[in-house]
Amino acid sequence: MGKLRIDINNVGITFLMAKETYNVGTENPFYGKHHSIESREKMANAHKGKTLTEEHKRKISEAQKGDKHYNWKGGKKKRTDGYIFVCSPNHPFKQYKNYVFEHRLVIEQWLRTNEPDHPALIEIDGVKYLRRSWITHHINEIRSDNRIENLKLMTPHEHRSFHSKGKKNAMFGRHHSDETKKKIGNRYYPKGKLSPLYGKPLPKETKRKISIAKRKRDRGDINK
Repeated sequence: MGKLRIDINNVGITFLMAKETYNVGTENPFYGKHHSIESREKMANAHKGKTLTEEHKRKISEAQKGDKHYNWKGGKKKRTDGYIFVCSPNHPFKQYKNYVFEHRLVIEQWLRTNEPDHPALIEIDGVKYLRRSWITHHINEIRSDNRIENLKLMTPHEHRSFHSKGKKNAMFGRHHSDETKKKIGNRYYPKGKLSPLYGKPLPKETKRKISIAKRKRDRGDINK
């Protein structure tokens, strides 16, 4: 890391790095020294009551954006859980401070080139992007491995099903007690006085729809 030097001019504030002039610890000429109370008061009073104009704030902000920032690391960030973000300020589905998941960008670009009519893509201002609802799954489950051969596109339903099968299911090899089953049943399929429809007759149209749904189910064409 280098020393931060501020050059104030009519353009704004420019941040310069100079590794050779950065002093740490005992190499710092001010190491072990302290400002006097009088010096502290002078420094505090020098900035009292002063405010930056909106134009000045804008220039400072522009001078620190993207690769202009002194801590710029190539536009990539790795999250603690392993996922990699890429700086994409113009992406319509940017998620975190102008960043987008790298695995989504990789499969998005592959689809544009190889399957431009894929239902996972949506066109915005003449450019096709991966819809928010579609999931990009890492085949080897290494979240930082974003090679296209390691990525698989899934619908939310497919992704949930994949992660709830076999040993991946938190309930694998376990069973609900009869009491728990009863509670679950009452929660999702309330009966008797627990039902919001208790004591209320169903309209004829609702009965007709239920009857049609039952017939479809019996014939095996419930999705038609």
